[in-house]
Amino acid sequence: MTMSAPTTARVDDLLAALWSAKGTDLLLTVGMAPQIRVHGHLYPVVGEPVLRESDTHELLSELLNAEQMRAFAVGREYDFSFSWRDEARIRGNAFLQRGMTTVALRLIPRVIPTMDELG
Repeated sequence: MTMSAPTTARVDDLLAALWSAKGTDLLLTVGMAPQIRVHGHLYPVVGEPVLRESDTHELLSELLNAEQMRAFAVGREYDFSFSWRDEARIRGNAFLQRGMTTVALRLIPRVIPTMDELG
């Protein structure tokens, strides 16, 4: 389901870290600091603490509205997307991993880089 951009500074800051690193994915998993995927490798977001169950659930609730959160609670998985700034679309998937809320966000730049830019 498509929605508007997140309004929280924390989600925006995490996406900005992903954008700055030229990464593709942001992973929010209990027991780990938020992770960004850059060139196929995962790295923790600098300065971010290890996430607790309440953290991942709270971050997801900042991305989804009440109806979407209910659908996630029933289906135990939820796909969504939103625009981020004027830079990218974000595709998201929330799911339960070992019974705990996990969120994967994929950044899709509005301007697709050329092959030369990708190296």
